[in-house]
Amino acid sequence: MLEQSYTKHYERKFDVKVKQFNHSMELPEYFEPMIADKQRVRIAELGCALVNTIGDKWKDVKVEIECSDKYADDFNFLWDLNGVKPLHPIIYQDMEFLTYGGNSFDIVHCRNALDHTPDPVTAIEEMKRVTKEWIYLEHAQNQKSTYGGHHYWDITLEDGECKFSNGDTWFFLRGFKNYMKGDLIVSIWQKK
Repeated sequence: MLEQSYTKHYERKFDVKVKQFNHSMELPEYFEPMIADKQRVRIAELGCALVNTIGDKWKDVKVEIECSDKYADDFNFLWDLNGVKPLHPIIYQDMEFLTYGGNSFDIVHCRNALDHTPDPVTAIEEMKRVTKEWIYLEHAQNQKSTYGGHHYWDITLEDGECKFSNGDTWFFLRGFKNYMKGDLIVSIWQKK
């Protein structure tokens, strides 16, 4: 039985998530400008949780995906418990203390996980350190005030700026291009 309430959700949804995502599939179209004319692309999927949900194929490009999560041990326990192997293994990484070398990835991707880290400023600096070129973030809005639990931050979009707040502190995500995509806030950064 899992101890982390965060990962218990995935225990209930294991079969659904595995059926939906544990197979090879095309990356979403928003990767096109980040991949451009590359022949090979290496992507860090940070805070991926149980399974890679973004895909692993792009036209004639060789795509390498490294999936990681702070709760990798719990997620790997679920895979073992169910006797299934993940297409892309989940390794342990804490966004605030990434063990990757500098410029290890063409793209760092993080979907709806940055609000789960106590120090997102440090996590963002780590992402900038390990990417060669791009960071792509998606944020669900107001997760702390809506759900509490493992959400440390509410994230909103104010006048084109992505704002993180937790009741005591707030900051804007500077240097990123921000926009709404459905209910999610997208933040994109390109290394100069």
